[in-house]
Amino acid sequence: MRALPPLSLSLALLSSLALSSPPLCSNDAAHPAGTLFAGRWLPRAQGPVVWCAPDTRTYLIVTLVARLPGPLMLQLLSDAYSRVVVEMAEAGDGLLPGGRFEYAGQGGVGFYAVNTNNHQATWGVLGEAIEGLTHWMVSSGSYGAARFIVFDGENEVAQGEMGLG
Repeated sequence: MRALPPLSLSLALLSSLALSSPPLCSNDAAHPAGTLFAGRWLPRAQGPVVWCAPDTRTYLIVTLVARLPGPLMLQLLSDAYSRVVVEMAEAGDGLLPGGRFEYAGQGGVGFYAVNTNNHQATWGVLGEAIEGLTHWMVSSGSYGAARFIVFDGENEVAQGEMGLG
């Protein structure tokens, strides 16, 4: 019996793939990731994907690790995004305190992101990343737990996970 491949690549491997050449967006294969993307709703993408957040220079490398109900995950992302908006309204678009953001959602799901690669994520980039994750889920129908790497232009600034937790 043939062994099945792992469900997801490690974050380190995904990160190294992004460094070998300028990646292209999975949601528009002609568009270089990290450049301004005028988002469109495009067909489903499979496997680990490079997903460009619409109308930003933010992009993500996303790997779905387990399917979970769409409404539960969309509510998690909506609530986490709302928390980011509140933080920005209160303190401005600054660095994430302690280099991390954690949000415990309803139904036992959560969202977590942490600075990486000697770069520091800001509230604004985190908000763009959450919008990008939402766009990816809705466009691809890939609802569930996922690991992701966040890039601000060409710089990796954060890694994270969302799902049961």
